[in-house]
Amino acid sequence: ALDRTPPTLTIVRPAPDGFVPAQAAVRGSVEDAHLAEYAITAAPAGGAPVELAHAFQNRVDVDLAGLGALAEGPHVLVMAAEDRALNRSRLERPFVVDSTPPRAAIQSPLEGAFLLRGDLPVRVTGLVGDDHLEEWTLRFGAGRAPASVEPLAQGTTGGNGLALAEWGVRHLPDGPFALVLSATDRAGLASESRVTVTLDGQPPTVALTAPADGRYVTKPTAIVGTAADANLVAWTLEAAPGDTSSAFQWSPMADARESVEDGTLAEWSPLPPDGVYTLRLTARDRVDLDAAARVTVTVDTTPPAPPTGLRSTVTRSVRDGYGDVAVAWDASSEADLAGYRVLRDDLELS
Repeated sequence: ALDRTPPTLTIVRPAPDGFVPAQAAVRGSVEDAHLAEYAITAAPAGGAPVELAHAFQNRVDVDLAGLGALAEGPHVLVMAAEDRALNRSRLERPFVVDSTPPRAAIQSPLEGAFLLRGDLPVRVTGLVGDDHLEEWTLRFGAGRAPASVEPLAQGTTGGNGLALAEWGVRHLPDGPFALVLSATDRAGLASESRVTVTLDGQPPTVALTAPADGRYVTKPTAIVGTAADANLVAWTLEAAPGDTSSAFQWSPMADARESVEDGTLAEWSPLPPDGVYTLRLTARDRVDLDAAARVTVTVDTTPPAPPTGLRSTVTRSVRDGYGDVAVAWDASSEADLAGYRVLRDDLELS
């Protein structure tokens, strides 16, 4: 039989001047009714060809040969076939083997960072590098292992210290968030970097509940209050002579790094000399938000002096023999006097 038709050759992958990883395969077809044999080779620029496949049967739209024997870099793929009538076909395809995934790393903020959630955006920088970079994408999601992530920024240019995004966090809730940077090259290789950060826009909760503002302290007592925050660094309790407008000589009474909610902060014992004092409770969290609470109290451990000038007047009743006793004394000059107690035979009359 007369046969003048050469074998039909098709290369589906790699694409012309395409990029493929070393684990990829040459995909295509070798077709001829009287096929004798075919061979597939690849040669690096200026190098000797490497045989990738040599067979004798038709193959249609299948993986014909692996590329694992090739070094990274540009190559020329050659597919050659011959039939029994000595008709020959040859197909060349330049391509690049790329076995190195892109570099991707979030450089700022750092893993575990606590970030102020305010009006100013958070600047995100990173490293993206690849000789054949396709693109990079930055996403974020709520939680340490978010169920979904939202796009934040993307680009096609790499660099070190690359400004990836200005992350607006004003309307996000407090709590942990994951930032995910992914990069893909033209060979389809991908890399990912992620960091988990915590947003915090609320200052600590502070309150002094006992002794209450304006009260008198007459004996050693527990100072009760609240100093709490999910990201607390520390709280400090101090006291100083004077009211809130004049107190400045602060003396530490207690401090801690754990939150206290409506609990004892310190035992005020021994008490300082009688006088007006201000108690100050301050707390600070990991993004340097702070809060303070103050109360002014009066320490008074000295009882008033006994009344002087005690005297009485008896008024007798002529009719029934009974009378009234009027008791009087000199008024006390003590500034903090609350009142008097009148007793007869240890029984309080008023």
